[in-house]
Amino acid sequence: MVLQASQQPSARQPDPVLVEAIDRGRRCYLEVLDDASASIALIATAEGKNRGWVSGQMTLAFRPPDVEEAIRAGAQPEGMTVKKMSGVAQAREWERQEHYGWDF
Repeated sequence: MVLQASQQPSARQPDPVLVEAIDRGRRCYLEVLDDASASIALIATAEGKNRGWVSGQMTLAFRPPDVEEAIRAGAQPEGMTVKKMSGVAQAREWERQEHYGWDF
């Protein structure tokens, strides 16, 4: 992914909600991966959420590297939300994720 001039990082700050969503998804995924006794159901109980919510959070851990870097730099598209980012996560191939919601 190459950011065009209009998409270069600006003075905007990273959106802490988007960054935390990616980090939370990665933590959930790694917890299941690293701990044989952990399960999506156990994480859901601990978070006070349902299994679908946890599964959805885990998909956020699989951002294309360039997209994640842009989010962490505050260069995500204007109006990007966790809900929209979750929709992007449904596109399994990185190329489709990179173009969903981003004006390339």
